[in-house]
Amino acid sequence: MAGQTTLHAKESDIPAPVLTGILAAGYGGVLVACMILERLGVPGGIIQWFAIGGAMIPFLALGLLSGTMNAVSFANGTQQGGSLFQASAMAGATLTGGLLFAASWLAVSDVLTGLVLACGLAAGIGLHALAGLPGAGKAPEGSAAWQLSYLTASRRVRWLAAAFLILTAGSLLLAQFQALRILLDMFFPAAAPVSWPVLAALALAGAWTGGFKSAFRSTAFSLAIVATGIAAPIAVLLRAAGDLTWGELFGGATEIGLMPADPADMPLVLSAWEWGVTPVTGWSGGLALFVCMVLAGFLFAALLPAARDARRGRPRPQVPLLAALLLLVVAVATGMNARLAGMIASGSLTDVTAGQVATDAGWLFRDGVTGVSGLVEICGMPATSPAIVQAACGTAGHLLTADDIRLNPVSAFLLPAAAFGMPAAVWPAVLLAVTLAAAGTATAMLAAIGRLLAEGAAVNRSGRAPRPASRRLAVARAGMLAIAIAAAWLTQAETWQPFDLALWPASLATAALAVPLALSRWHGLMRASLVSTGMLAGASVPAAVLLAGFMTGGADLAPTGTGFAESIARTPIPVAVLYGAGLNLVILMLGLLPGQERHKDAGRTRDHEQGLSGSPGA
Repeated sequence: MAGQTTLHAKESDIPAPVLTGILAAGYGGVLVACMILERLGVPGGIIQWFAIGGAMIPFLALGLLSGTMNAVSFANGTQQGGSLFQASAMAGATLTGGLLFAASWLAVSDVLTGLVLACGLAAGIGLHALAGLPGAGKAPEGSAAWQLSYLTASRRVRWLAAAFLILTAGSLLLAQFQALRILLDMFFPAAAPVSWPVLAALALAGAWTGGFKSAFRSTAFSLAIVATGIAAPIAVLLRAAGDLTWGELFGGATEIGLMPADPADMPLVLSAWEWGVTPVTGWSGGLALFVCMVLAGFLFAALLPAARDARRGRPRPQVPLLAALLLLVVAVATGMNARLAGMIASGSLTDVTAGQVATDAGWLFRDGVTGVSGLVEICGMPATSPAIVQAACGTAGHLLTADDIRLNPVSAFLLPAAAFGMPAAVWPAVLLAVTLAAAGTATAMLAAIGRLLAEGAAVNRSGRAPRPASRRLAVARAGMLAIAIAAAWLTQAETWQPFDLALWPASLATAALAVPLALSRWHGLMRASLVSTGMLAGASVPAAVLLAGFMTGGADLAPTGTGFAESIARTPIPVAVLYGAGLNLVILMLGLLPGQERHKDAGRTRDHEQGLSGSPGA
């Protein structure tokens, strides 16, 4: 086949949505078979292997069987299928494995903050669709960094933007690998010391062979697994919420507390407080958090290929909007289940003796439930068996109160399903949903890095012939391989927390890039010197807060000193990002001053002739 070679020609003839749908339906059949095996008395270990194989094998195959040797397809992120399939892939790439746990934790401890985070992220993805990033089809298809360089006629802007995007994608990749390692250790505890090659393989399988063409098939399938994994909790939610009012669900304070937020025990909990981050409070803080998450969602969407009609090449703004809706539904459903968890625990585990727990709350000790890190802690010990509960409480006659009960905030969203009798065979599916959500995000981030590297190798100097496609692909794939192996190996550092790894790089990139990307339609603002200065100035504000936090001993929640460094360190990160974005905006607005648009058209024409404005895979 001239110009393009697929690794498996027969597979490439099957439409991506059809293939993904068949595999997702097959996974549903595997779960039904697992439940039948459970009824027949098959050991839980065998059932777990069936569930794992039914999810992992298609995820890996979708990436490996979608390879391409076409530089344009690899770098541009050519998408297949209709709006729903593209939106599913985008939502699957956005729905990190950690987001489910974070939403669970925030919904139990602070339901409003959890909703603000989810709504802000979804709004940012939707805003990306409405903004028409950038140029609404006037610029050649490529990454956000490539298109910014087209609008400013500057290589310097392109490399600076690409550096921030690679920093963001790399930090998110590292965070997902850390979350994946923790989740895989639950399935294969004996393989924990050598789990990092598996992490690298999961991400590389869906991105290394074909860039976003492969990655989007894997992420769409991961979203199907997520939907299957939360189907039972949602069913329980609909069943239990019939007796609740909205005021009771959101405003009623649960009497059940949380386990201590010890990162060693709950490694997926937001542990950013170790970095000296001051949490936002009040309505003003909540508004700042929402706007910050909108900017972060906008930037995240810019890492992914713009949705386009495959035949006409026109943008599809409905795709990010639909992806934002899918993301919001999953996050809200997860949070509401976590909110119900406190009410269920309060109703079934209080005012009973320690010896009656096995009878009145037998669901707590069912096969499969106890493997989810211990859903509930009673009398200071994980409630994994009736004997442990009695031993922890001292006597079987001890009357349990709300003070004796603590929920595990990491897995609280699973408790309603456990209480209402979800089949034990489905528990591996729930954990696999979170695992493949993290794997899908890691795949998308690795594909984003490969895309930026492939474009970088395609930029030609004046008067030189374009580099061969094989060389561009070799550079991109070598970089992806090195980054995946390095990131997976670094996850062996037990002291790192996944959200710590993503918090600061993402904050720097959001303050630097969100404003110029959002305003790229206004060509008068796109002057190369101002865009470069604005990006650096915007990133400097959260960087100053980070530096001040380290200088004042970042282990404190809020530095109490009165010095200049302490006052800067007390700035909440959402506020610092907004300050940086505001400074970025002020600098860009200088482009509207008289005489600031000089020689813009002439410069773009010159760069057209030199080959800068060509397609990134040309």
